[in-house]
Amino acid sequence: MLVLLALTTPGAAKDAAPPVVVDVPSAEPLVAPPRVAAGADGRLLVALPLAGGVDVAAASAGAASFGDPVHAVRRADLICGGRRGPRIAVAGKVVVLAAITRREKKGEGGDLLAWRSPDSGATWGDAVRVSDVPGAAEEGLFDLAALADGRFAAVWLDDRTGKGKRLRADFSEGGATWGEDVLAYESPDGSVCECCSPAIAPAGGGAVVAFRNSVDGDRDVWTTRVAAGKTKFGAAAKSGTGSWKFSACPMAGPAVGVSGADVVSAWRRERDVFLAVGGARERDLGEGTEPQLVVLDDGVHAFWIASDSSLVHLAPGARSPAEIAKAASFPCAADPGGADRGSVVAWLDTATRRARLAILR
Repeated sequence: MLVLLALTTPGAAKDAAPPVVVDVPSAEPLVAPPRVAAGADGRLLVALPLAGGVDVAAASAGAASFGDPVHAVRRADLICGGRRGPRIAVAGKVVVLAAITRREKKGEGGDLLAWRSPDSGATWGDAVRVSDVPGAAEEGLFDLAALADGRFAAVWLDDRTGKGKRLRADFSEGGATWGEDVLAYESPDGSVCECCSPAIAPAGGGAVVAFRNSVDGDRDVWTTRVAAGKTKFGAAAKSGTGSWKFSACPMAGPAVGVSGADVVSAWRRERDVFLAVGGARERDLGEGTEPQLVVLDDGVHAFWIASDSSLVHLAPGARSPAEIAKAASFPCAADPGGADRGSVVAWLDTATRRARLAILR
């Protein structure tokens, strides 16, 4: 059932050291999964969604423990739960948090907001609006990334027209202010998949976005790219060759990354996780959901939640996935960069409702 990943270095897979698993401190149980971001210096920052806002816990490069969390955002109207929750990105000392406010009956909310820290997460400024049209981001599904060209980029499911969801994006130089919203993709059928979270990743100075489309009844994953310094997205392309004809939203968003000129994407179709590299046929990695990707020099590292609710990791060249933790949900992976590159993955422990994190070398 399992196959080898496409991107591997020649020869057998190297023996990997067991992951270092740590508990991320939080003042109370989380109301949504944690999100992790890694700086180029290896510093790790984890966003912790709480009932009253968002805390951020930080660990210095190479550290296996976190300091006390910082209160970054104090408000109780943020959409949280499942894949709906805050996102975090870091560029140098600048850290950006983003979240969407809950839509109220009186018409307020449904807005994508961002908060900026200029000092590696120690102090935080006030919220600034990202989405231009009030209520347009009320679905609560979005993603955030720091790009190599110095910008921060956000992408979300937008319904400002009231006639289906479009994929929209916005960009910020330095995270303090945001520009005008841009249309990243519009389905010929009038709406992308209504409640599958999009994913964004840096790509050659620009970005690549993966989303679940809806075309002729097929709920497949597509990708689109934007070049460094630009805001106009290129033509979208379907990932893999198979399709999933499904009459409802599967509520299962994709993961995305790049390897050289190739887009790498992973997603769930029916009960299995699939991975595609470039225009090649997708590969069935086995039963599971919620895939995440990290692309390193040795190839593609895939993470997902297996059918027994354990978090597993399939390294390049490995014949089967290795278990990282039990009772896990909604992982988030990151590449710390730097000379001693490895993978980092955080997840919600379903038994404790706290965040845990694994460092893999």
